[in-house]
Amino acid sequence: MSEDSGRNPVVTGALVALFGLIVAGALGFLLMWIGSNRMEAAKRTERPYLLALGYVAQDGVRAATKAQASLAANNWGEAQAALDEAGKAVTVMEQAASDANREQTHQVRLALSAAQAAVGKPDKDAPGKVADLRVRLQAFTVAPAAR
Repeated sequence: MSEDSGRNPVVTGALVALFGLIVAGALGFLLMWIGSNRMEAAKRTERPYLLALGYVAQDGVRAATKAQASLAANNWGEAQAALDEAGKAVTVMEQAASDANREQTHQVRLALSAAQAAVGKPDKDAPGKVADLRVRLQAFTVAPAAR
């Protein structure tokens, strides 16, 4: 037979469970701390991408504004040329975008394609589609800290 240590098995089980909870809590806290540090590091490394996107997006906004003015003057060819300039900016944005911004830059690309198709037809919805492109590009020009 085994020796009786004098401890109640229920008390022993409760102590083991308490120890397990303490270890699990400490491990959870440690993992959360590591994760938050990694998130902060990712934000610091993403900042240059956001700044680059902002500068390139400004070029796209200027081109989209030029396209809007051309459409207002009923000069569809000049509007198409301005959208081609915006397309160059969007291409650079796609190449410079971090993983966190890929979807947003893809939406800008879709808005550009819709605007180019509308101006190429010409379509009465073209001014609205160019305005949508301009708004999407302007979203990138906001200061990174404000996002």
